[in-house]
Amino acid sequence: MKAIFSMKVACLSLAMVVVSCAWAQEAAEGSSETTAAASSETATSENTTEGEKPAAAPVPAGKEFRFLPLMRCVMIRGGRAEICPQGGTWQEVVQGRYYPFGSEVRLSDAAADATARFEIGEKAAISVVGNSAFATREIAIGEKTRTVLLKSGTVALDLPRSLKDGLVSVASPDFVCRDLAGESRFECGETADGREVVVRVVTGSLSLEGRHYKIMRMGAANQVRICTSPDALLTSLRGESGDYKVVLDCGITSVLDPETGKEKIVPQTIDYSLSPKCAVKIWRKVSEKSAGGSGRMAVAVQTFDAQGKDKNFRAFFEDRCNVNSGELVVVPKDAAKEESEKNKSAAEDVEEVSAPAESGETSSGSSSTGAGDAGASETATETAAPAAGDGL
Repeated sequence: MKAIFSMKVACLSLAMVVVSCAWAQEAAEGSSETTAAASSETATSENTTEGEKPAAAPVPAGKEFRFLPLMRCVMIRGGRAEICPQGGTWQEVVQGRYYPFGSEVRLSDAAADATARFEIGEKAAISVVGNSAFATREIAIGEKTRTVLLKSGTVALDLPRSLKDGLVSVASPDFVCRDLAGESRFECGETADGREVVVRVVTGSLSLEGRHYKIMRMGAANQVRICTSPDALLTSLRGESGDYKVVLDCGITSVLDPETGKEKIVPQTIDYSLSPKCAVKIWRKVSEKSAGGSGRMAVAVQTFDAQGKDKNFRAFFEDRCNVNSGELVVVPKDAAKEESEKNKSAAEDVEEVSAPAESGETSSGSSSTGAGDAGASETATETAAPAAGDGL
């Protein structure tokens, strides 16, 4: 019995020694940090002259943005906010309470300026404005990303502008926005043509990707309107604010590799600058299944400038390098040169005519003929492009 008691006393003594050592180490580290901070503050005060503001303290290295494990309702202003947890029933939202991710939120019976705001992290929040709804994707324990699902109405995200890429995404049935930072706004609705979403970046940036198109980066004050038909066979993109690049999928082709002497598959794309009033249309059609095979999707991609004139038109079959039209909008390389020579020749003819009346008739006749040729050319081009798309 005495031996067991002595062993317990020895273990307790050892534990006390370990705790004492740990406390001593913490005290030493704390004193060193205090000394370093004091010396830094002294150096700052010495280097700062009167009337100058001291430099801001640097952000501690290794500090990462962290999401809350649950989202918290921080504001309800007007309307009735309700939430439906995954697999649960609708219940009224109470301001200040926490709710699980994977839930759907809606704001109903609301005025146009009514708002419900949910905090998801430090200086990070999701808001619904007016009669709107959104959902969040269910997360696993310790997951470091969050996804917002657009449902209806207006949904706004307010995130740190220094947020790292890949942490927050916004998904709709037709596209996904990734790498969000700063403030962005999404307006969802239904039109006679199908689903319509207006994506606007207020501050910060984001990237956007849908089927057969990708916007690499939208910056502050950039806005795009995306409309998708109910069967998802027609997509329309229209620029409304700012200039940004849209990469359009144009199928694949095979080329001969000069190094290996073998054919290799090369993806074809169009980099189109989407400015206000410029547009992109993508038509899709699934071909009929052949005997023993599966139907493939035929795709036509067309771009328009601000005047409505087509700039690009391409058609292809998905995953078929031998069925690719290439560029169908043909612009003659010497068109400008030919036009210049034609105008020069017309001017020389006018100078040779002595009578002013005849000169006027010749000039007006040549100009009207040129305008008629140009109008016929534009009409033929605009007619041919939709016909090719309809054929798909």
